[in-house]
Amino acid sequence: MPDEGEGDPALYMGGSWIANAMRGLEITGEGADIFEVWTDLSTQPPPEDLIGRILWSLGVLGQLVLSLFTFPAGLAAFMLEEAVQSFGMGSYMLYTAGEYELLQEYLVEQKAFIDAATIGAKNVATVSPIIGGAVIIYMEAAKMNTAAFQQAANAQIAKQAEKDKKTRDDELDRMNFGEVRLTTSPTNAEIWIDGVNTELLTPETLKKLPVGRTVFEVAKYDKKREEWDVFIFTINIEAGRRKEIHIRIPPGISGDTDLEPIEDIPSEPILPLWIAAEVEGEYAIDGDTLITSENERIRILGIDAPEIGRPFADEAKKFLDDNIEDKSLQLKIMSDTPLDVYGRTLAVVKNYKGNVAILLLSAGLARVDILDDSPIDRYRYDEAEKTAKTRKVGIWSELP
Repeated sequence: MPDEGEGDPALYMGGSWIANAMRGLEITGEGADIFEVWTDLSTQPPPEDLIGRILWSLGVLGQLVLSLFTFPAGLAAFMLEEAVQSFGMGSYMLYTAGEYELLQEYLVEQKAFIDAATIGAKNVATVSPIIGGAVIIYMEAAKMNTAAFQQAANAQIAKQAEKDKKTRDDELDRMNFGEVRLTTSPTNAEIWIDGVNTELLTPETLKKLPVGRTVFEVAKYDKKREEWDVFIFTINIEAGRRKEIHIRIPPGISGDTDLEPIEDIPSEPILPLWIAAEVEGEYAIDGDTLITSENERIRILGIDAPEIGRPFADEAKKFLDDNIEDKSLQLKIMSDTPLDVYGRTLAVVKNYKGNVAILLLSAGLARVDILDDSPIDRYRYDEAEKTAKTRKVGIWSELP
């Protein structure tokens, strides 16, 4: 690592050898002032006084003449600019692909390269000031572009994290509740649930209703008769499902809390079969259970790894550790059964290599464990287990 005062630590990452090589060529002291005047001459407005304007013109003319005879140096400056442009294209491709975390790492290397290229451009500008000076200006623009990409990547990562967590929390929360879309004739009837006035009027979609039998009342005041018309009915609220009900309110108080036709109203799913989520792995508890960076326990669906203390349990745990520790993981959680009896999230887990369960099966460190009514496509799981048996690896190593 650099000593205190040696400059930006980012220059010592990735392309640090370039930065170190160029650093020795930097100009310091009074020479730096002369250098700045010389390389910036063509970009500065001419002085107001006559002598100063003459000297300025001679200096610019001298730069033009010098540039004609130092074409190789100008070409070198142009190549530096092209290299920085290539880095910038890489940033753009990573951003458009949505690889924001990888982009953050890439930008560190890009900044180090631009800093090094700027030093090179300044040295080139000494002998080819017009071309070199233009490249120096380009380098400053490239630095601003890098900073803009950095801010954009940070914003996108924060936005995605907030969105993923909110979506997942909302969907998991809704799995404990149901919905009812309630319409009436006449409209604008009061809605009461279990004897409590919701202060809502029909038509209305009632969300986050607890699972179970719920007593509804719809009440409409008849101004002509100066009486309330009330209809009472019972609905069986189902988790993760929505029912649509239309009630024609007759005069007086009517209905029955055990009204059977209401129970037969068809429902439709609120949530998809799978809930998608993204987490960061922290460590493995055993071969099929892991802890995330937010201390959430994930039980991998579709497999059963050896229990702690059994043969190959340690190997399975280490294998899972290597594939999830500090890594971004994609989860697919069954919406109808997001948790098991131990409070663990049940999920299909994928990393950058693919399905983690299939990786464990292929290594012979787990068995297929998929229920017949599971929505998991077990073909690839069975094939992975069959391959491990054929190779006699892991728990299958002692097969005859």
